[in-house]
Amino acid sequence: MYARITHVKMTDVKAAVERINENKHMMTEMTGWISSRIVQVSENEAMGIGFFNTKEDYDASEEQFGKIMGVMKDFMTGPPDVKSGDVLFHHEA
Repeated sequence: MYARITHVKMTDVKAAVERINENKHMMTEMTGWISSRIVQVSENEAMGIGFFNTKEDYDASEEQFGKIMGVMKDFMTGPPDVKSGDVLFHHEA
């Protein structure tokens, strides 16, 4: 499993998440996408974590990821900080 972690500073985190929710179909268009989570880490910051089957699926998702970030651009105060890597531990109840 491979993950993308995106840190974004925003003017209105809740409104940005509403916009993403309205456009969540864009995520399902990414090959190998498993799931995503958005965590609000401060009043004006959020981190998104997207999970993919493989690094190749992640690489293939870059164009679509740009489109997804584009729907939030009205709320972003700067470019996102994106990191990625292999998932070393994963556990669900």
